[in-house]
Amino acid sequence: MKKYLTCLLVIAACLIVAGCGKKKEAVQEKIVPVVKVVDAQLRNLNETLFFVGDVKAQDEATVFSKVTGKLIENKVKEGDQVKKGDVIAMIDRDETGFKFEPSPVDSPLSGTVGRVFLDKGANVLMVTPVAFVVDMSAVEVHLDVVERYVPQISEGQKAFVHVDAFPGKNFEGTVTKVSPVVDLQSRTAAVEITIPNQDRSLLSGMFAKIKLITREHKDVCAVPAEAVVREGDVDYLFVVDGGRVRKTKVHCGVREGDYIEIADGVESGRQIVVWGQHGLENEQDVEIKK
Repeated sequence: MKKYLTCLLVIAACLIVAGCGKKKEAVQEKIVPVVKVVDAQLRNLNETLFFVGDVKAQDEATVFSKVTGKLIENKVKEGDQVKKGDVIAMIDRDETGFKFEPSPVDSPLSGTVGRVFLDKGANVLMVTPVAFVVDMSAVEVHLDVVERYVPQISEGQKAFVHVDAFPGKNFEGTVTKVSPVVDLQSRTAAVEITIPNQDRSLLSGMFAKIKLITREHKDVCAVPAEAVVREGDVDYLFVVDGGRVRKTKVHCGVREGDYIEIADGVESGRQIVVWGQHGLENEQDVEIKK
């Protein structure tokens, strides 16, 4: 009798354990991955190249005296506006046995006095810089572009310039010169970008970061770049349709910032998984996180 009861207890225990296992399996089967989605949208994206360079006044000149002697007087100070021909300094010609009228040092261009190099009484030779004058109504940034990118650049292209002195602000400029030759040593071509600067915000010598737009893509289907899953050399998106995801092969185009062009495979307006897509399988049920 005892053996009979023991057998019954063992069988009952096994049935209970088996039942619990089935319940756990059933619960696991009901777990549905939670994902975040966005709609694929039509956007304007640009192909861009990035460079760094230095801001330089479009016109600038180091001013020299035409005679030797001593500096009698500086007529201007740094920051003053001058016109072409204005007197910058006066020089007392130093020639023994002769008396001369003070000789003026004239500005060769209209602009701003950027530097005054000498103090009163300083000896002046014809090779001694007296002052530095810049025309800052427009500025330039000179780039050395490696030859592989030169065919993508032409006069008239838009460029956006950022300097640390103005965080978050972009100054718009234009490519005004592209060298027709490539330097044999550096394998680069000289490119010049001109930027209007009527308010004199940009100063000569500033370090600049340049974004050069080489091609514009208008009204293209685009999604956040984080939505794309790459497997080997193939890109996929998970498209939500009726509570399920469909793993869809896509061809990606240009990327700008956080967005990437979907050139083929998905149309705008479709719901795309942007979070929780890794580990998903084709035709898998999902729950969309609100």
